[in-house]
Amino acid sequence: MAKYLIYALLIIEAAAALWPLPEAIRVKNNLASWPWSMAAQNSAELIANRPTVLKQEIIAWEKVLTEKVETRDGLLRLAFLNWQLYQDDQAKAFWEQAFYLDPGFVASLQPQLF
Repeated sequence: MAKYLIYALLIIEAAAALWPLPEAIRVKNNLASWPWSMAAQNSAELIANRPTVLKQEIIAWEKVLTEKVETRDGLLRLAFLNWQLYQDDQAKAFWEQAFYLDPGFVASLQPQLF
């Protein structure tokens, strides 16, 4: 029986090595294990503040697009930022605008971004 338990644990360890945890879970576990660690606290703060940083970048890019002519790169960046915030409708709208400006280039990027 112990032999099968060892095999099961080895399989689980191999799976964990091939399929790593997301960064947020690793930081959370690190913070739970080492609550006094400044590096773990800083990493947790960065993850907690990420949506705020993304929203600020979206506002900055939208301001750039209102002041200047629409650019393909700006629209693609806005699509990617909105996608990271799970705002799929807005991301799709920016993606379609960028596709309208340069269909060949944007179509070649589609598998990499989404």
